[in-house]
Amino acid sequence: MSTPSQNKSYKPTEILQFSSLRNTYYVVAYVPEELIGKIKDKRIRRSTGCKTKREAILKWKAIELDIYDTFDKLLHVDRFTDAVRECWDDEICSQTFEDFQKNPMIGAVGSNKTHILRVLLLSDLLTQNQCIPFFDYLDEIEARKFRDDMNLHFGTKPNPYPAHIQQTKIDKELAEASVSKLQYVNKTGCPTISNMLIRYMDTNPKWDRVTKKEAKYAPSYIKAVIEIIGDKPIDQVTTSDLHQVAAKLSNDAKANSTILTYRRHMSALLTHVLERELNDSFDPPRPWITVNVWSNVSLADYGKTKESYESLKPDQLHRLFELEMPDQDRLALSILITTGMRLDEVALLKWEQYKIDKEGLRYFDLSEANVKNDNFSARTVAIPDCLILPKPSKGRLFDYKMDEDLDNKSAKDASDKLVAHVHKIRYDKEDKRKVVHSLRHNLAGLMLNLRPTPSSEVMNWITGHGSERGIKQSERNKTYNEDVSVRVKYDIVNKIEHPWLK
Repeated sequence: MSTPSQNKSYKPTEILQFSSLRNTYYVVAYVPEELIGKIKDKRIRRSTGCKTKREAILKWKAIELDIYDTFDKLLHVDRFTDAVRECWDDEICSQTFEDFQKNPMIGAVGSNKTHILRVLLLSDLLTQNQCIPFFDYLDEIEARKFRDDMNLHFGTKPNPYPAHIQQTKIDKELAEASVSKLQYVNKTGCPTISNMLIRYMDTNPKWDRVTKKEAKYAPSYIKAVIEIIGDKPIDQVTTSDLHQVAAKLSNDAKANSTILTYRRHMSALLTHVLERELNDSFDPPRPWITVNVWSNVSLADYGKTKESYESLKPDQLHRLFELEMPDQDRLALSILITTGMRLDEVALLKWEQYKIDKEGLRYFDLSEANVKNDNFSARTVAIPDCLILPKPSKGRLFDYKMDEDLDNKSAKDASDKLVAHVHKIRYDKEDKRKVVHSLRHNLAGLMLNLRPTPSSEVMNWITGHGSERGIKQSERNKTYNEDVSVRVKYDIVNKIEHPWLK
């Protein structure tokens, strides 16, 4: 049985059972042609230590990656260098890269790797999103140095990259040192957290229903938990483990909402084990666990309160729209400040959504938009007179890149481009709560200053918020029946003056 490998450089491995070796299952890998002679045999086999295919499959991928790592070292494969070459500019980086290859001590603190990455940052050849994959090639000290360089360059503090990168790379060595001291006596033969994670991702039907983003990032949160508490047998996971994880994340200055996200993903894995995984060494089979010890545990005392975004000041709005920028960036920012739409709603707009009602009022029809899964984001968006649009056409208004791995959203690319303009009008490095999303807050504040002040329900329909003062969506649907008319919204947003657009 062969598995499709993610490493296109090597042939896929196979998992085979050998009766001559006590019927144990082995992972078998084929030696690359370049290594034939250096390695005695044409095949390498590593024991899974398992006599049932089900258990062997759980260990398969980790063993395969370990074999591929051996091949990389023997072939002197430098995947970091290959990744760097995709980002550099020959004119800017050629001499730096030559120095980087010749002198392993260049850059002193953080190693030669962080030195070349720092050059790429200072030369504006790396975006925040392009930085993230490089953490896979850095050790704990290098990762900390690279993080600090990113903070200085992008003005984002304390950590400008995803939570799973923070946890698995920044504290990797410390976590491994701690985990190595733990000894787990596995009397039941229960699969470990990482074993069950593979089963969870491969067999749980929920992944057919959730967003691609949810499915993509769920494993990273669970792997981060493993880095903190160790790869324990799943029946030895305790409530105290949850508090250990929460305390560690809290010490790392994570927000309470972020800590709850880690808990949610690990708790979902435990629920999967509770409901779907059985120990078939018994007859009849028994559950591995009988309770989810991570559910219904209060974590209110952990983590910092999430900082909210701040509206831009009037002088910042003027400076923002006075900047030189591509026409599509200026149009996107103009739509955001005048309509209160979400960034993804704007970035994904199609001309087919631009409509004019029987009163001659212009609006965007988001009734079938799939940005947020609620009835209030699926709405009509009135367009005020001050917003000048290009001549109507067909297809998308903007050409921001779509991310196929994240449900064809394009806010990621749009945010990268637009936030660069916002950074230029911040007062200083402490003014970090001013972001692209701030424009949405600006419109909300401008509506509050109107006289008479619009009702909160109508303002929520304009911006697409789902509830107000604890009123559930179903209750509001019964009360208001349907979306507020374009006329009502237009009369509100058209009263707001936007002198920065002139």
